[in-house]
Amino acid sequence: DLRSLVAYDGGQNELACGKLLETHAAVLARGLVTRLSAHFVEIRAEVTVTTGRTDLVVLAEEATPTGKKMRAIIWELKAPQLFLFEIENSKRARPTADLYGAENQVLHYFWELRQNGAFMKKYGIQSEADIVLGGVIIGRDGKLLRPQTDVDAKEAERLASQAFDARRECLYRERFSLITWTNVLQAAEHQISNTALTATTPEVLPQGAGPVVSGSV
Repeated sequence: DLRSLVAYDGGQNELACGKLLETHAAVLARGLVTRLSAHFVEIRAEVTVTTGRTDLVVLAEEATPTGKKMRAIIWELKAPQLFLFEIENSKRARPTADLYGAENQVLHYFWELRQNGAFMKKYGIQSEADIVLGGVIIGRDGKLLRPQTDVDAKEAERLASQAFDARRECLYRERFSLITWTNVLQAAEHQISNTALTATTPEVLPQGAGPVVSGSV
């Protein structure tokens, strides 16, 4: 199950985690899509674009004053085993190459899909404005910072938190979420405990449903 995959330490397994997200789509979408008041449709894993394969697309049908419209939220997945930040020097931490790469990938996939008429037609998306950034899912509890023996542990944790807060406030704002697999697991368990859902049952997504995962580590 997802908990076992997130706790696994035998290698990187984001593909397996992504497949399980697709299998448990109805539950997990309610935890991930916190920005929309919508009917869940499906999660699609590994949508192919010319620049590669976007790992996760959440599709939801949103009610508007003039009718319904389809929204697509684009996510990049990295393994739970990866670290988010590392120490750069005594004054600051920086994102790891894995986080840098994930941010770059999801930006390029998002940009391409907004110009991809075939993708929009296939899923009934009427406007490029209805394709939005989700963000990056990477790491888990205990993986915020790569261990470094020559830096005091408390100071290293402070620098990592500072680096994260700076990205959230200056770069991400409300348009991009950086969350861990622990956050995803908590969102899934929260929904399972409160609503009996199956992977094939469409459900309403109340505004702000589930725990707030945007910007959590």
